[in-house]
Amino acid sequence: MTACLICPIYHPTGQPRLPHFPPCCDSCRTRARTELAAIPEAYALMPAAMVPGRGHYERVSGGERAGVPLNVSAVDLSMPARPGSRPLYARGVLGLDSDQVGDLSIPTTLDTWVRDWADLLRPTIGDRDGRVHLPDANVTSMVAWLLTWLDWALDYHPAIDQFCAEVNESLRSLRGVARAGGYHGEKAGKCPAELRDETRCNTQLYVDPYLDRITCSRCSSAWPRVKWLALRAAQDEASEAA
Repeated sequence: MTACLICPIYHPTGQPRLPHFPPCCDSCRTRARTELAAIPEAYALMPAAMVPGRGHYERVSGGERAGVPLNVSAVDLSMPARPGSRPLYARGVLGLDSDQVGDLSIPTTLDTWVRDWADLLRPTIGDRDGRVHLPDANVTSMVAWLLTWLDWALDYHPAIDQFCAEVNESLRSLRGVARAGGYHGEKAGKCPAELRDETRCNTQLYVDPYLDRITCSRCSSAWPRVKWLALRAAQDEASEAA
């Protein structure tokens, strides 16, 4: 039996699973759907991340850098869908064009895959003239369309591993930019850790929906997902003792 195609992306340090329904195992199928569905919410954080900050620069011709009053990474990720920009982006990644830097926009990434899937699905969903109705080129509509056909892609698309890798990278980029722009995740109570002076840390904790660990920014105490119930119990105990 052939090993799962997507496991090397989601579990790069482990052995790929043997899927019940090749070419993708059940766990990776679930994660692919979860990560794709999470993109609209993460993308919605980009406007708030476009705030003035140090260290954000725009590349200009001649190798000079000009400061701009925006988080350039957030701007890059939020640009409209422009499939023609992918070759330019690839040149920058390959080191062939030093002026082509930055992140490929999320709409461009999604639009590329929508058009790719539509071409392969044309015999199935096309009209008598072979035309396929494409979704509006906005993130919410394109993700909804891709989710509709995701099971088909997980079964039959020849580059489903590349699709999952790009979705994974897109989500990581969005989350990273959002955190840099001040987004820390949802509030998850106060840190119950006891400090050396026998007082409670009491620092606000945050849980990032994309991470499996809650870490205190003050004392560095950390709780992996499997200990979140224990964290909740410790918070309740600290609250009762206060």
